Amino acid sequence: MKILSSGGHNGTLYIVPESFGGNVYDENPIIQTGKGHMATGSSARFHHIKTNIAGSSNIMYHIQAEGYNYGTSQPIDCVWTGYTWSGWSGQVHNASQKTFYPGMTAHSMYMSSDGYVVLVGDHIDAYYTGYIINAMFPCPNGRWHTFEVLSIQISATEATGVF
Repeated sequence: MKILSSGGHNGTLYIVPESFGGNVYDENPIIQTGKGHMATGSSARFHHIKTNIAGSSNIMYHIQAEGYNYGTSQPIDCVWTGYTWSGWSGQVHNASQKTFYPGMTAHSMYMSSDGYVVLVGDHIDAYYTGYIINAMFPCPNGRWHTFEVLSIQISATEATGVF
């Protein structure tokens, strides 16, 4: 494994395999890590995480949130996966969510009104919650996509449609 310079990519750390035997994927970034978020004193339940993954962009993704929820005394570890293939007109397909620790559950995903993937995390209690978001693009579609969190909105009751 080789760690590449983040060189002007807004603090993004790229981790790539050392070699795949000289094929086209040798220098493609697979993992980008270090997008953090923290909430203090909030009883709001849903975190809507708007990404820069556009609908119809042909990106296969695996996004993980890891951290700690002080309000519930629980670790956070959850994953959202999906594919934004251009043939499916701006929707998330093959979508799946998995929660490993209940400090935040991977609740759902939807497309924002301006066409970006939004991840929804559900907190029973978000009092002093912090997490890091890691993005992986292990499949060919999505390599070289520089992942960004465009915005995070916290909502007490809305499970979809905030963006």
